[in-house]
Amino acid sequence: METFNFGKYKGKTFEEVFEKHKSYVTWVKNLENPTGSLIEFKNYVLRKEEQGGNDGDTNTEYTEYSNKYGNSNNYGNDNYYGNGNKYKTDKNTNGNFNYKQNGYDNKNSVNKMNSSEHKLYEQNIMNEIANRYNNNKEEDKPELDIIVAFEIFNSDSFKIVQKDNNNKKYSNFKNFVPKELFKILSEFNPTLKKINNYSCVTFESDKYEYVLNNLAEKCTILGGIHSIPNFLLKCFQNYSKFSQPQKISEVTANILTNTMCSYTKVHYDNLNNLLGEKLSEELKNFQKEGVHFGLKKNGRVLIGDEMGLGKTLQALALMAFYNKDWPFIVICPSSIRFQWKDQALRWLPHLIEENEICVIKSGKMDIPRNTKMIIISYELITKNDKYQNKYKCIVCDESHYLKNSFSKRTKAIVPIIKSAKRCVLLSGTPALNKPSELYEQVSSIIPNLFNYNEFCDRYCYKDKNIYTRKIEYVGCKHTEELHLFLTNTIMIRRLKKDVLKELPDKLRSKIPIEIPPNELSEILIYSKKLESKKNININDLDNINLSRFNDFNSNHDNNNDEENITISQLFKMTGYAKVKAIKEYITYLIDADIKFLLFCHHKLVMDEIDEFLKEKKLGFIRVDGLTPIDKREIYIKNFQSDEKIRIALLSITACGVGLNLTAANTVVFGELYWVPGQMIQAEDRAHRIGTTHDTVNIHYLVAQNTIDEVVWKIINRKWNTLTTALNGTEDSLNVKEVSKFDQFMLDLTNDTNKSYPTSLVNTPKIRRRSSEYKALINSGSNRKNLDIRDFFKKNKKSTDIEEQKSMDMLSEKSVDLWQEEKESDWPSHDSTHKYLEKSGTTLFEKKRSNYSPPKNYDSDNSTSNILTKKYKTEII
Repeated sequence: METFNFGKYKGKTFEEVFEKHKSYVTWVKNLENPTGSLIEFKNYVLRKEEQGGNDGDTNTEYTEYSNKYGNSNNYGNDNYYGNGNKYKTDKNTNGNFNYKQNGYDNKNSVNKMNSSEHKLYEQNIMNEIANRYNNNKEEDKPELDIIVAFEIFNSDSFKIVQKDNNNKKYSNFKNFVPKELFKILSEFNPTLKKINNYSCVTFESDKYEYVLNNLAEKCTILGGIHSIPNFLLKCFQNYSKFSQPQKISEVTANILTNTMCSYTKVHYDNLNNLLGEKLSEELKNFQKEGVHFGLKKNGRVLIGDEMGLGKTLQALALMAFYNKDWPFIVICPSSIRFQWKDQALRWLPHLIEENEICVIKSGKMDIPRNTKMIIISYELITKNDKYQNKYKCIVCDESHYLKNSFSKRTKAIVPIIKSAKRCVLLSGTPALNKPSELYEQVSSIIPNLFNYNEFCDRYCYKDKNIYTRKIEYVGCKHTEELHLFLTNTIMIRRLKKDVLKELPDKLRSKIPIEIPPNELSEILIYSKKLESKKNININDLDNINLSRFNDFNSNHDNNNDEENITISQLFKMTGYAKVKAIKEYITYLIDADIKFLLFCHHKLVMDEIDEFLKEKKLGFIRVDGLTPIDKREIYIKNFQSDEKIRIALLSITACGVGLNLTAANTVVFGELYWVPGQMIQAEDRAHRIGTTHDTVNIHYLVAQNTIDEVVWKIINRKWNTLTTALNGTEDSLNVKEVSKFDQFMLDLTNDTNKSYPTSLVNTPKIRRRSSEYKALINSGSNRKNLDIRDFFKKNKKSTDIEEQKSMDMLSEKSVDLWQEEKESDWPSHDSTHKYLEKSGTTLFEKKRSNYSPPKNYDSDNSTSNILTKKYKTEII
């Protein structure tokens, strides 16, 4: 006799539940993908209904029902569970009807009934009463208007997360569990764990199916229950028993189980000899750890270390270990092909000579027979079929170039990676925007484990592109689990702050700038037209597929996509309108004797800056997508070695990788770019091994009341979620506002050798810039006239110590002036700062302040007006 071994019907027979609890039977029948004992009970129900109630032998034929594994399906509104279990149902061909007594708790059953209509009618009444009673009991189940998801917490436990069941896009799942849900989960003996100041409800991995089945019985989750996809269950030993059997390749199985191939086992202890003395001694401990991780995965690995941590060395070490499978091919951006050649000759002299390295420069080149190493750009291998051969060893540098599953590049290269015996993927930012960009990289290393939809359904949201009307994957979810999945299977990632303590800190500054009123007016009118015509909100640009925006550095405009061109045009207009402010900022930094990198996005903007630098006869280099490779190397060497060259004018998209520009300690972004990963890559041109500076200052110039402010928010939010997936913890960019006067006073009253986030003022330059700083102190109509140049003339002494005393006197004098303003009903320095915070408005946020200035407030010459217009800055 079949009985339930779980839930509220535990110990009861299938027959008893079938007869007494019709609403439960109906619920089970409607389950699309039941698991465990529910499969057996559903088979029983279907068989009973086909037989008309007869439990005897019948002639049956079976039909298999199987769901597709791996989807993050919903229970309730959509599907339920993702385990893909198979179950069978009977199609009755011959059977007799039996009537059984129900409605009472006794176990007496009536196997046969007389044909009396009265007794049959009486039995029907009893059945109806029993059904009503049980239906009422089922209706007592609480209803929760939320979405619940099961998420792997670690290799031994899983946690329950939830979010509101509303139409808000991309809302995150929360570890917080509502009181009603927690009361139900408490029956299953959970464990509360506190991680990073939040508590979560966890269960041992063995309870996965038990909790999943019983939660659905105890309450109604209106938004559905998201189970753990089948591919995830297979990746963790303690969960694999709950997974649906599927065919996977041997290389994938070995990676999931950390099983070394025979060659790796035999030669593992001979690693140093295979690498050679020079490379073995050069590798740092964390780099050796990366090599060992790759060996445990049989040379199929994604090394995701941050930029500047020596991923190239680790890749060469792995290739050296598997040199029996040579020749190997390196696919990389065009700009760093010759760097790979130099590095190979430097670190693998015992294995390779210069004439055995073939750098593909054009599609007309042939590969010599004696070649051991082939170096080719993504563009050339995509366009030329003759290079798309099967290689046993392959390295993909900057593997995030394969982020788009539907691009020609990805379709050409991914099959080569999948067929390779050893494949090493390198990227400091494996995902630049969203988790869906990881799919091709991960699936090329562990093929046949999941498909595109299965992976993206778990870690992204579906949304319709308002322009193309196509469903696309956007946003992020379950990012902590994604990090666990990646590091448990194919990725090793280290951060500079964790392994290179000697590297300087990054000090990021957001510098609000104003653009000319006439150009701002034109931009605002254009924005209004765009919002009206396309029925979109500029503030909601993150919900548009920004990756499809056209790069105006090229001539690839899609004339059939008017909407994207329109938004890109707005972006371009904003960049051009910032040119005047960028020029002023350049002058500001040059006067402060700072050597810096200046990143821009649009060619038009770079051309304007280029012309300005030539007019001013300033030493600079320019590198963009049109710069020849050979000249690029010369320019970089000149910038690194020549003190007269103070500025490197660079393209964000063309110079984000492969450049070492550590001679500068300041990075300025004249324009912003939608993709946070590329902005971080650009920062790291100066923040890497080899820098001798105490700090690396990053300045972001953000045009107020323009699309820049929206893009800035997008960059911050995307980076927060991506760092959780890649690093395991959220890395946020916190903004703190200070006025330029605050910074000016800091520079005056502190040690001039100390570095500040925006130390754009230093003592030797104050005299030359006296008119500008004079405005800081003399801006009020009732202020005393203090000329800084004259002040220093009177107080200048012959020694640096005396100069510091003069600076202290200036500081005290400035404070006295602020104090005098108090007596004139003018807000103090403190309250002025608060006023600036309150009165700062953002067009797209439509915030308004009710703050009223003092009676004697002079709007034309007010300090707040001057500071707000010219000197306000925000420090991250």
